[in-house]
Amino acid sequence: MDFKKFGKVILALGIIVAIVGIVQLSANQPKRFNRSESKQTVFGGRNDLGNMLDVNMTNMSREGKRKKATNVIVIGCIVAFVGLGMSASSTKKSPEVSEFESEETMFCPNCGAKLENNVKFCPECGNEI
Repeated sequence: MDFKKFGKVILALGIIVAIVGIVQLSANQPKRFNRSESKQTVFGGRNDLGNMLDVNMTNMSREGKRKKATNVIVIGCIVAFVGLGMSASSTKKSPEVSEFESEETMFCPNCGAKLENNVKFCPECGNEI
């Protein structure tokens, strides 16, 4: 697999992990106490204390889940940046050809000297090219 394609796969994976963390974080927001959710007690009054305890226990559970979700987001972003760096750094540079050299360098068949373009005779041995 090409290094640049691998970097793009890592980038996509990091973005997906970060999105999963964001969804987890938004699903575990703190619950607010709502008096209308309090049930009636056996004696006809409201059970606000029981409702408040339920809300506090739910929030304590969600707090741990929010911390884990935040860690997932951070890890996803780190993986995404690594993938971005891999895909950006793996650009291949084309070999530069100077204006004096052609794509094919010619050599004298007699002595092996390097020849310039469009020469008819070797400058070293005088052999006809």
